[in-house]
Amino acid sequence: MTKAIYDMRHAAICGALLAARKSKELSLIQVSNILKQKGKTFLTAETIGLIEKGQRKIDIVEFVDLANAINIPWLRLLPEQIRESM
Repeated sequence: MTKAIYDMRHAAICGALLAARKSKELSLIQVSNILKQKGKTFLTAETIGLIEKGQRKIDIVEFVDLANAINIPWLRLLPEQIRESM
């Protein structure tokens, strides 16, 4: 069985987070600060960068919190193949 961190679905989700953050012109530090201000999952800028590069696993709570911090509905960040299987 393939480890999740090397799964193509994981890579697609991480890439979607990166693209969404860049489309909103937010830095890693800004996203980290937004999470901290909202009292949500605290992730450092470094940790967010590792997630976006696919070098760190992300749980569903972190995923939803990051999507909210970026101001993108979390469902839009899921790859189509995952949305279709829901």
